[in-house]
Amino acid sequence: DLSSSPPPFPYPTVPSTAPAELIDLNEFCTSVGDHLQLSEILPILSQRLAKLVPFSTCIFFLDTGADVLKAEHVAGKFAASLLGLKIGLGKAISGWAAAYRRPILNTGPALEFQDLDGDFTSLTDTLVVPLILDGLCIGTMSLYAEAPVFYSQAHLALLQIVSSQVTPLIARVRSKPEPGSTLIDPVTRLHRISYLSVAGSQMISSAERNQAPLSLLYLDLQNLDHLTSLYGPPVRDSILRKIAEMVRTEFRETDLMVRFGMQAFVALLAGVRTDQALRLTQRLHHHIRTSSAASSRRLHSPRPARICPTFTLRTPSDLYSRCRYREQNR
Repeated sequence: DLSSSPPPFPYPTVPSTAPAELIDLNEFCTSVGDHLQLSEILPILSQRLAKLVPFSTCIFFLDTGADVLKAEHVAGKFAASLLGLKIGLGKAISGWAAAYRRPILNTGPALEFQDLDGDFTSLTDTLVVPLILDGLCIGTMSLYAEAPVFYSQAHLALLQIVSSQVTPLIARVRSKPEPGSTLIDPVTRLHRISYLSVAGSQMISSAERNQAPLSLLYLDLQNLDHLTSLYGPPVRDSILRKIAEMVRTEFRETDLMVRFGMQAFVALLAGVRTDQALRLTQRLHHHIRTSSAASSRRLHSPRPARICPTFTLRTPSDLYSRCRYREQNR
């Protein structure tokens, strides 16, 4: 009964004299890590952990939701044999640490691998720390060492600090929907505006590095709300889909176009000057005006908004803020 489990050990805070690797790890967990998938994060964490606490084998066990821990990532010796290993909650070493939310230090690794085929006797010491967030254990960081490494209280304290940093990141990333459902708009099949935090930053950096122009287009279908109220969401979606297809034909493969909000699009055009962007806007305006956006109804096409060419964007957040400002003030 986990409700009667003893309270977890208190996690120490990051000391002011912490190693540089621990500070770098904290920066990763609070910035770049949120833009990656779990399969990308865990190998990075194990690589950075190796610089802080020695191990021959490192396993990130994560709770599957069925009272079972699964080895989602294994680094070091026996990685191929141990990947995907499942341990019941309360069983073996890591299962006990997860069930009782307490670390385990200096226990023989044989107990962990007793049901597995293979010779793991070269591993002679164990250090396991549960990954705890809001009182719940979502898994463990389990380290196994070969002689002459012998884990100490100092190793335990350091791994607890690491756990306090990586656990929120792992929990956040695991709670995110699949990439396709968050980045791709199902109606237009364009990326959503959040994709600019990744691709947009690369385009901005490239433009600055090469001293090249970079234009931003903001296309707002201003009377789409009215058409939606008259004909319903299916017609609205048909309009958006056909306009997206038409607008994309005017862009190059190197241009980035995303959907923004309910009735707008944003595009980043690499190497495009202001005068070129303005001419492109005129062509788009003409196409939308002269084309019927609905396949079965004679509707007036939505009116496109103005262009926003700029060469002063510095960060993806600047770009998003400009789009949001125009959304609120159109």
